[in-house]
Amino acid sequence: MTPQPLSEEEFDSLSEALKRLGGGAMNLFWYARELYLRGRATEAKTLFDSVNERAPGRFRTESAAEYNNPDGSPISLDGSVLRKEEGYAFIRLIDLAVDVFASRADSARIDWDRIRSGSQVSRLTDAALAPHV
Repeated sequence: MTPQPLSEEEFDSLSEALKRLGGGAMNLFWYARELYLRGRATEAKTLFDSVNERAPGRFRTESAAEYNNPDGSPISLDGSVLRKEEGYAFIRLIDLAVDVFASRADSARIDWDRIRSGSQVSRLTDAALAPHV
């Protein structure tokens, strides 16, 4: 099941519970992800760094989950390709004002081949990229 965005009330409750209980790597990851998607990248980075120290390797090589609207449709985040290499790219997300890593493995080959540095793209899931057409 794909996690759905938290309401403000749910997010506040989660924040308080994690402050009291601490949390394992997975709990911290999901909390950091919510912070990040709410535009609180600096706070999220601190937690992501903590998770990175304790998390298994798959945290660094696999997409965790799609981020969907409450109706289940994927959220599309627009960005600009800062740098593209053979197997990966760095994208600046416009709405969140942060840079993210994207893997070729998570994108359709035809879309990946059309992407160039400076291209405008949509981030259709947490990893897949498609060029604006």
